[in-house]
Amino acid sequence: MSIIFTAVCTAAALILVINGGFESTEYSKQEYTEKLFGKNVVNLDITADEDDWNYMVQNKISKPYISCDVEINGDKFEKVGIRPKGNSNLSSVLGQRISFRLDFDHYIKNQSCYGLEEFVLNNTHSDKTFMKDYIACSLMSYMELRRLFAVLQI
Repeated sequence: MSIIFTAVCTAAALILVINGGFESTEYSKQEYTEKLFGKNVVNLDITADEDDWNYMVQNKISKPYISCDVEINGDKFEKVGIRPKGNSNLSSVLGQRISFRLDFDHYIKNQSCYGLEEFVLNNTHSDKTFMKDYIACSLMSYMELRRLFAVLQI
């Protein structure tokens, strides 16, 4: 299954590169391209009500949204929606080591994170080497596939 997914993603990336789908696009000019997907390490802090957080984690299968505040490299975003992300792997993840979806305009319409409305924080649960995302992101960055990179992170 993962071989098929990898092949489809590679084919899609090649088609877009051949067709010039990433040159001079609005996405390449977005602020999030450099601030979130640049070469610098991103410091991200999430603050939520403890009872809300525990409720979300205990009910992770139903993927409830709760409100949280997010600080990214010193920039604060208030009332951001956060929920568990995933499907079948949610039941196999123990404790709070789950993937999350951050939705910046869930509670405050048109709020964004440097122009990006939502993105995923992956837990790398199924990648024991911690290399899959790093290698994929590095390859896409090397190929200057910023738009596809941002879309895949969502």
